[in-house]
Amino acid sequence: MTVRTLLALGLAALLAATNAPAAPSPERPKLIVGVTEFALTEDGRDITEALHRAAAPLADEYDLEFRSMPVPELERAAREGRVDLVLGSAGLVVRLADAGAKPLVTTLGPGAVNANQNEGSAFLVRRDREDLQTLSDLAGKHLVANRPSGFSGYMIAMGEIALAGNDPDHFFSSRTFIGAQNASHEIARRVHYGFADVGILRLCAWEEILQKDPSAANDLRILAPKESKSACVHSTDLYPAHTLAALPHVTPEAVTATTLAFLRMPPTERGRSWAVATDYLSIDKLFRALKTGPYRYLREPVWKRFLAEYFPFILIFLGVALLFLWQFENTKRLLEKRTLEVRRLAQKEAEQERRLLFLERNTMVSQLSSMLAHELHQPLAAIRLYARGLVKLLARTNPSPEVTEAADAIADEATRAKEIVERVRAYARNRRAERKETPLSEILQNAVSHFQSGAKAPVPLTISGDVDVIVSVSALEIELVFVNLLKNAREAAMKGPNPKISITVRRDERRVAIDVRDNGPVLNEEARKRLTMPVSSEKPEGLGLGLGIARGILEQHAGKLEFSVNAPDPGLTATVTLPLPHQVKPEENPEI
Repeated sequence: MTVRTLLALGLAALLAATNAPAAPSPERPKLIVGVTEFALTEDGRDITEALHRAAAPLADEYDLEFRSMPVPELERAAREGRVDLVLGSAGLVVRLADAGAKPLVTTLGPGAVNANQNEGSAFLVRRDREDLQTLSDLAGKHLVANRPSGFSGYMIAMGEIALAGNDPDHFFSSRTFIGAQNASHEIARRVHYGFADVGILRLCAWEEILQKDPSAANDLRILAPKESKSACVHSTDLYPAHTLAALPHVTPEAVTATTLAFLRMPPTERGRSWAVATDYLSIDKLFRALKTGPYRYLREPVWKRFLAEYFPFILIFLGVALLFLWQFENTKRLLEKRTLEVRRLAQKEAEQERRLLFLERNTMVSQLSSMLAHELHQPLAAIRLYARGLVKLLARTNPSPEVTEAADAIADEATRAKEIVERVRAYARNRRAERKETPLSEILQNAVSHFQSGAKAPVPLTISGDVDVIVSVSALEIELVFVNLLKNAREAAMKGPNPKISITVRRDERRVAIDVRDNGPVLNEEARKRLTMPVSSEKPEGLGLGLGIARGILEQHAGKLEFSVNAPDPGLTATVTLPLPHQVKPEENPEI
């Protein structure tokens, strides 16, 4: 029968003996105690006996259940909340700190007086290995140990190497793990026969080996033993031993009762007792040096740790950054779109300005041509008649050929001039722009836009009335009329203290009237009469053709232009009258 089987049977017997006096009762709360498997048989029996002796008083108030399991399984059970109390190495308890485990009491071995220094490791080497005298001599050697998760059987020893400034992950050339519950004798055997250069034993394991085989001291030794008050030789610093810890879901009453029960237990026959350890910070430093337990994240690259810790904030930052970039691109796109629209509007405005200027000049030329043709027609006819009469008078006499020839030339040139004037009159009389039905609002808006864009100083302007009426006109020519009227209204309004302009649309069944009103100074009778003249201007730099052109355009559209003085308010009103489509004949011109 193996030692492990004997230990299991002994633990089962102790559990049965402890639970026998207190039968399970539904009235009593239940406490499940998870117990780690022990590496050394003697220590396992000793600690198990102390555990059950200390827990015996709790059986009256609690339904106790003890579960023995390997370290990895016990750690999972504690994190999943399947146990209430944990009895394991101090390293296991510290690893469970992030799960809320709180140490209550720790074991004190026989002869131990300091609960903070009751667990350690020893490096075992062959006695004839003179090359192995210090910890640094172990670099590059082959190691044998029990389990990589063992606290005193591996971690404490590796922590000693790390605290000495070495890299524990690459310090040894190779490692072999036994993975048995009581592997001390196997570790010693492998070191003895040269299968490994060094082995790691937990505290007091070397003494157990010597107790069973004293001759082992002839072939093996502990490397660089440290002095302390411990009864067992060791090569490392000492730490708290097996510790009983409570998980967060255990009630404070249960924790208090458990702690008091363990501290009140008298020492066992071997001298095992319970005490309170205060220095778990040393274990924390050990784990940090090994980059394990709560410090396992130190093994990860910095960028991985950064992502793991700040991933939500990174997502938020990226989201905000993407939103900002989207907003920036959207704003940039809208700005480019608006810029293109402004450019198109500016180009359209410039084009409209050029068209209006061309129309104004063209209309001015047409009006001048018509005026000149009309005024020159009679003088030319008189010249031609006088020339023909002179030729007839000369025919009664005996003139020289040169005089007759000159008189005929004058008559011919007068006739030629008359034909030129007639062609000009025909051109002016037959020129007609294309007309189409257009909303008056569109014409007014375009005219106001053109007027405002060319204004040196802005003047408040309002539009009211039935602006949606449809008229059949040449839109550009009527726009030219209103632009001219608005310019005149602005020049007049700017002479007053509070300049403003208003446009009012009135209509009846056949015609529409548009009033352009300003609040300029009151005109005298002479100035009002000049407004009705074909060519007149109040501006020193003006040619006096604007109103004449406007009248000519309106007359071609069967409309008219009239002026009236505002009463009792100051200023002048220019009224443009246009017929509605298909309502009246062009020659009709009724009053509104």
